[in-house]
Amino acid sequence: MIWRKRERINLSELDVFVLRKYAGQTNPMEEILNSEIPENLPPILTPYHLPLFMHNFKKMYYFWENYRDIMKCSNEPREFYRRYDIMKRYGKMRTVYKVSGVLADVQHWILRNILDELPVSRHATAYAKGRKIMDNAAPHVGKKLVVKADITDFFGNVKYLSVYDVFKNAGYSKSVATLLANLCCCDGHIMQGACTSPALSNLCFTKIDSVISEFCTERGITYTRYSDDMTFSGDFAPSELITYLRRVLKFYGFTMNDKKTKVLYRHHRQTVTGAVVNDKPQPTKEYRRRIRQEMYYIRKYGVLGHMDRLKDEKSYVSPINYLENLYGRMNYVLQYTPDDEELKRWMHEVDRIEQSLF
Repeated sequence: MIWRKRERINLSELDVFVLRKYAGQTNPMEEILNSEIPENLPPILTPYHLPLFMHNFKKMYYFWENYRDIMKCSNEPREFYRRYDIMKRYGKMRTVYKVSGVLADVQHWILRNILDELPVSRHATAYAKGRKIMDNAAPHVGKKLVVKADITDFFGNVKYLSVYDVFKNAGYSKSVATLLANLCCCDGHIMQGACTSPALSNLCFTKIDSVISEFCTERGITYTRYSDDMTFSGDFAPSELITYLRRVLKFYGFTMNDKKTKVLYRHHRQTVTGAVVNDKPQPTKEYRRRIRQEMYYIRKYGVLGHMDRLKDEKSYVSPINYLENLYGRMNYVLQYTPDDEELKRWMHEVDRIEQSLF
């Protein structure tokens, strides 16, 4: 659907009937054309509009079936989340959720048609179209000082009201903003594993990014954020910055993970999201060495044999999950070394192995 050309939105007879009878709209098409919702967003004027824009219903029965499904997702989201506890390094556990059924479809639609169309802070380098992880490291190359800070339980502290405000500020009515927020949250916050959560975390953090940016600009500090990882560089007093960050994050309902705060000077190896930035952005030698080692063991023992031998890889849900993760890590390195032919061969090999498992 091309929302920017409202006049091209075709409402079927069933759509018009539903909006007149249940949404109380005398002239549904005219109300869409006169809507104050930005033209790059779907004109969801009432909760009844959402299923009508998502699907082309031929019969009233199918509309009501989908509408009831969406309402159930909104009122009982917990039923659509499945929990997984994945082991991280050093024996620590990480909880993620997989969204299923109608809710997964609805969230993908919301992401593509609404969230991806909303502006994101220039400081956010993750989960935004056209931005790469390298964009998070490059601004900090060659700086006298690099400070890295981490936010504790980032997604868990992006609360329902913040998500509601994202949709309300986008131009939607209270009832529609409430519905959309219900569909994107569970237990009062966004969930690790929902496709809408990364984009919403950026959008909900926009105000905080702006506040931190103002502080940094006044002091000549460069600031970027990759999800919950904040990086600062320049020539400044680190203690002043860290104290300020704790205060600001606490004010907005977040907590800084003091155990992960690092102050790195030029005579140290300065790393930002896995890349060394002392002279030029490049992955650490250890990162690439591990990829090479994994490829060696995959060739020697096969994927399953390799995963059985290494405790770290037992945390992956399946061989496909592991190979996709490995491919992603290779692609990360390739961002910094685009002419690396050996790495490209490894990626082709991993792709072939993955295809053979289907």
